[in-house]
Formats: sequence, structure tokens, C-alpha cells
Amino acid sequence: RSDLGVRLLSTHDGYEAAGLAASLDNLNKKRRTIEQEIRAHAMDMAAAQTDSPVILVGHESWHEGVIGIVAGRLREAFGKPACVVAFGEAG
Repeated sequence: RSDLGVRLLSTHDGYEAAGLAASLDNLNKKRRTIEQEIRAHAMDMAAAQTDSPVILVGHESWHEGVIGIVAGRLREAFGKPACVVAFGEAG
């Protein structure tokens, strides 16, 4: 929920702020879990591309909100450009 951060920063109610902060923390934990799962899968796929000058991986179940982070992790791990794609319903 994209509005939680703005609401947290703009509220004057301490109780509301605590609830919003807890909600943001829970969402961040979920995001990290999703990112770790996708990263592990992407690392396995990238390991098969050691001879390629660029890493290109993708999957239809990957969440588009974390693929940029995963691409950065692949670049760090393999030392070459990485492209990570989240295929949507349209392919």
C-alpha cells in the first residue's frame, strides 16, 4: 500500500503512527521474503549463463516490484550486466 508511508509521516497521532509503522514493517518483511525467493531462483538460472556477457533471466511468477533489486544482486554476484524480467499476463 503506497499511501502508508505518507500517512505515517503526516500523522500527529502517536497511536496511528505506531500502527502504520508496524504495517510498513510487515510489508517490508514480506517484500524481503519475495525478493530472496526470486533472487535464489534467478541465481540458479544465471549460473548457467557464465559464458554470456550479459545475464538475462525471467519468470512469469516473479513480482515486478523487486526485479530491479534482484538485477542489482546478480550484477554484484557475477560482475556483469543483468536483466531480470517479470512476465505479466500478456507475456
